Amino acid sequence: MAAYGRNKTRNAEQNFLTRCINQEILVTQRIRHIALWNLFGIGYIPGTNFAVATQAMRDLGGWQDGALTEDTDLSFKLMLQGKQIALAYQAANRILYACANKLKMRKQ
Repeated sequence: MAAYGRNKTRNAEQNFLTRCINQEILVTQRIRHIALWNLFGIGYIPGTNFAVATQAMRDLGGWQDGALTEDTDLSFKLMLQGKQIALAYQAANRILYACANKLKMRKQ
């Protein structure tokens, strides 16, 4: 019912801060996300570059007003309902919308 792709730091070589941000993204997305997905079939919404099927969002009651981290809130709610959050590693933002609406529910 949801899918997420990878992010890319486009200005990774601009300065020290952007290089650090790039390293964090590389570790998070190229190691942790892939490991969780391949080992356990677990995905979670990382905060950017994700899509959730419209009906799934309606079933959840939409966005939680006041949530500090709405991505984590959505991830837990979807997982508690037994819905899958799939890793679509090669997906660009425009592809994720179509992907999320075609995912089948899977009990974990």
